[in-house]
Amino acid sequence: MSRVEIEIPPNPVFAGVARLAVAALARSAGMDEERVEELKIAAGEACANAMLANEDTQAPVMLSWQESAEALILEVKDRSTSGSSSDDRMALSVALLETLVDDYERHPTDDGGTCARLSFHRG
Repeated sequence: MSRVEIEIPPNPVFAGVARLAVAALARSAGMDEERVEELKIAAGEACANAMLANEDTQAPVMLSWQESAEALILEVKDRSTSGSSSDDRMALSVALLETLVDDYERHPTDDGGTCARLSFHRG
């Protein structure tokens, strides 16, 4: 299994850097262009959520890219201890993410933050 980790500042400018990085990783893993575009949108949305959650701390956003024979997985983690953005915004975000990825999960992390896990099945 291949794994790449990226840490970006909680600034919207760097969400674009994250999108480009995961797109390059997806292409190198053999993902077709339509799915790459969906991944870029999903990565940007997950990064925006993490950045909003980190507003109180200005902590970096962590991205983790994993490849296996079965799936390509992107995890986006914030380090907020005060919760994330509004319920309405999060409901819209979850609805969007669920249409773009094969599996979407969001769960708390051991350090008090949140991890969004986006999975794209191979084949």
